[in-house]
Amino acid sequence: MTLSFWTLGTAYEQQGKYEEAVETYEKGMALGGDLVNSKALIARAQGKSGDRERAWNTIRELQELSKTRRVSIFGFSIIYESSMEKGLAIETLQKAFGNRETNLIQIKAWPHFDNLRDDPPFQEIERRVGLRP
Repeated sequence: MTLSFWTLGTAYEQQGKYEEAVETYEKGMALGGDLVNSKALIARAQGKSGDRERAWNTIRELQELSKTRRVSIFGFSIIYESSMEKGLAIETLQKAFGNRETNLIQIKAWPHFDNLRDDPPFQEIERRVGLRP
């Protein structure tokens, strides 16, 4: 069920409908969706809408949460990319690879990484994951 809300929210983002995207991600989270990745997607939509302060607040919230439970590093890369922090996005993707996070298989298809596709370090991550020859 969560994937349905993530997909719909992403479609809204691609249309520039950031408020609708946030609402959709929040609905998915309220129905029991993955807290960390849902928050990351919400922060991404907020960052894309220009509300970088809320996106950075979510980063701090997830960093605090990581002190008491496992938090996917992959989610941070989504937020950093939306805030135009390419270096941090790449760095967190590299850490996610080191942690063997399974979400990395999505980087080839998700539009959340479109701004990184031409960067050689991103292409190297794709290669290491097995998404590029």
